[in-house]
Amino acid sequence: MKEWMQHKLVRISALIVLIIISLIAVIIIIAQVYISSHKSELLQRINSQLSEALKGDVHVQNLEVNAWGYFPNINIVLQQVTITDSLYHKPLLDVKEVSTRIPIMAIVRKKVIVRYVKLSEGTVHIFTDSTGYTNKYLLAIKQPRPKDSTTRRQVMIEEVALQNITAVSENAIKNKRFEIAFKKLDATVRKKDTVYAIDLRENVLIKGLGFNLERGSYFTNKTLEARWKLAYNTNSKTLSFPDTRVKIDNQPFNIKGFFVLGDSTQSQFSIEANTKKVMYQQAASILNQRIQQRLGIINFEKPLNVSVSLQGKLTGGHRPRVNVYCEVADNALITPLARFDQCFFTASFTNAVSDTLPYIDENSQIALNHFSAGWGGAVFEGEKIMLTNLVHPNLFFDVKSSCALSALEGKTGLQTLHFVNGTAQIFLQYNGPVAINTNVTQYLSGKLIVKDGAVQYEPRNLLFSHCNGEIAFSPDDLHTTNMECNVGKNHFTVNLQGKDLRSLTLEKAEQKASLFCELRTPFLNLADFRTLFSKKQRQASSGGRRMKSMSQVAGKFDDLLEKGTFHLKIGADTIELNHFTATSLNGEVVFSSDSWDIQQVSVDHAGGSLQMQGTITQDGSQHVASTRIALNNVDIRRAFYAFDNFGLKGLSSQNLRGRLSTNAKLRLNLDSKGDIVSNTMNGLVYFSVKDGELIKFEPLENIKSFVFRDKDLSHVQFAELKDSLIIKDSEMRIQRMEIQSTVMTLYVEGLYSLRGNTDISIQIPLHSFLSTPQEKPKNKGAHAKMGASIHLRARPDLKGNIKIGLDLFKKYRKEHKNDPL
Repeated sequence: MKEWMQHKLVRISALIVLIIISLIAVIIIIAQVYISSHKSELLQRINSQLSEALKGDVHVQNLEVNAWGYFPNINIVLQQVTITDSLYHKPLLDVKEVSTRIPIMAIVRKKVIVRYVKLSEGTVHIFTDSTGYTNKYLLAIKQPRPKDSTTRRQVMIEEVALQNITAVSENAIKNKRFEIAFKKLDATVRKKDTVYAIDLRENVLIKGLGFNLERGSYFTNKTLEARWKLAYNTNSKTLSFPDTRVKIDNQPFNIKGFFVLGDSTQSQFSIEANTKKVMYQQAASILNQRIQQRLGIINFEKPLNVSVSLQGKLTGGHRPRVNVYCEVADNALITPLARFDQCFFTASFTNAVSDTLPYIDENSQIALNHFSAGWGGAVFEGEKIMLTNLVHPNLFFDVKSSCALSALEGKTGLQTLHFVNGTAQIFLQYNGPVAINTNVTQYLSGKLIVKDGAVQYEPRNLLFSHCNGEIAFSPDDLHTTNMECNVGKNHFTVNLQGKDLRSLTLEKAEQKASLFCELRTPFLNLADFRTLFSKKQRQASSGGRRMKSMSQVAGKFDDLLEKGTFHLKIGADTIELNHFTATSLNGEVVFSSDSWDIQQVSVDHAGGSLQMQGTITQDGSQHVASTRIALNNVDIRRAFYAFDNFGLKGLSSQNLRGRLSTNAKLRLNLDSKGDIVSNTMNGLVYFSVKDGELIKFEPLENIKSFVFRDKDLSHVQFAELKDSLIIKDSEMRIQRMEIQSTVMTLYVEGLYSLRGNTDISIQIPLHSFLSTPQEKPKNKGAHAKMGASIHLRARPDLKGNIKIGLDLFKKYRKEHKNDPL
């Protein structure tokens, strides 16, 4: 019995369910039939209701009804829906489909209640033209007639969906344009008091948010995926959203903000966004094209943590305030100047340096705070680096570094200096413009402190070792403090000053840049500076790619060293070159591009003094020297030894005693080692030898073959010898010269040649044979009447040795009577 009752209950329940389903099916069929039979009437009612509710021309071309899929609602699809304005007849709305869901009983009661709307495949276009005409009036709801107030209250849209809808808002007066392509959007709307809560999911392509089209658009061609929790307050007319996870081009951001949509005096907006591990260029691409261009002068190799804020008014003529902040840790910064590795700093950008000025490029600034970055082996640090005014950029920095001096190798662009070793402290300050043709040297200052440094000066192959001291420079000046260095065996203290350095950056300058250097050394070995006479060698720079202005800095410094004017004042206790030694050196030399101006050089030498003036000019592989040399009361023996017997053959320092004084004006060539090139000496020499002695001079002793066979000619003392020598191509023309000695009287004239052309006349008055030897010979004059004389002639033999023979017929005088005096 019990089982029978259970089976009966099941059958009754099944029957009831079947009846309910049948009733529902019948109702749906009836509704479908009713709607199909009243389709035209319903379409006309919808067109009429929309036209009454909205301003403008509303047209729905077709209607499709589905009573099965959304029971107890009926899904109605309006096809080819347009809403156009009355002036341009441009559609504010032009979509392929607008679908909605309406309760079946509401249709039967002829009371349409709309809670869901979906737009598919189309555009929404709101515009304001240059005259101020706008189609926004189409969005306004007509004021209902009293009898329609009940009907209007029943139109409540709680869900909105968009699929492949492009929304455009543009204002020609304000030069604004916003365009968003909604691939998919679903939104639900709930109202509580005066606040609408909107839950919105979207997948969109932002084609551009242009607040001022002259400066470009933000978010150009950026995909965006998000779920927003929006709130719209109808009293304050504020649309806001809390911190929301958003994907922009698949990069996760957190974004929050608000829009105040009131009148023009109150309308404003604020958007804040931040992200982590984003590439610099990807983050910058969110901003408008003008800002991207300014920020594009640098790049980072690794991702950054970035935050951005946009604030501004929604009215025309106002630009948003933009602030960007990022954190850089162990990153590589790539700039037109150089590549910096191991960077640690915080960076910021703002277009509101001054709140009282418009938010434009001229009011913009990029700042790097607590900067630390590696440049090769050098780590530079600075509290702040600022780039202001992005139209005419001005850069300010104050950085320092402690590094190995070799770390600067290849970084500075210098071609004249090669940094070998040692340590350096670098302090750099810059406050000036940044442009392709900027002369950076006009705005750069700083100092370099070197310890135990070694620097190679490439053009002359000079190595400066054990460098210690400080070099400070400004746009116009350069000077050293406590500077010391070694060159070879020489230790120098250096006082260096540079003046008018700014002129190096000018094509035409009233003052030429110059360097003034004062050197002091206890010992100067001139042999260590022979490379000064070698041909200049300019080395190619190994610095790689650098900003043009950096190359200009290096190039100008190279020019200063190689082509500028370099004033040298040198003092040395002792000076040495081969056999030459001297003390108390004081000299002033001016070096220019390819010449030296020896203004004054003096030394104490061989018990007397030496002064020299002149110029040395480079001519190909040789140097041409034009000099004035004065020797005053020097020991002739030591002088001959020091100057390697002045190139004379047969007469050496071993043969001479006495005190020599000369005034010489010479022109000669020097080779790459600083030695005199053969047969290039020309000039005029005035000389005087006092207390002269000639010891074991072979040519004099050879006279005994003809005269004075009974006299000792191995040690002869002379009265003062003074005359002039004309030197031409290393041949010396001896003017008629009187030689009064303890043994004889001689008159000598002729040509002494290093090229085998020697031809000297020797006149010996006969009274020399009869007169008593003088202990202190006295001169009578080169042209005094000597009476009868013996004439000898000295000329080279076939082997080049000087031989003396009799000149019985005075052939020398006859052959040379027309020679110039």
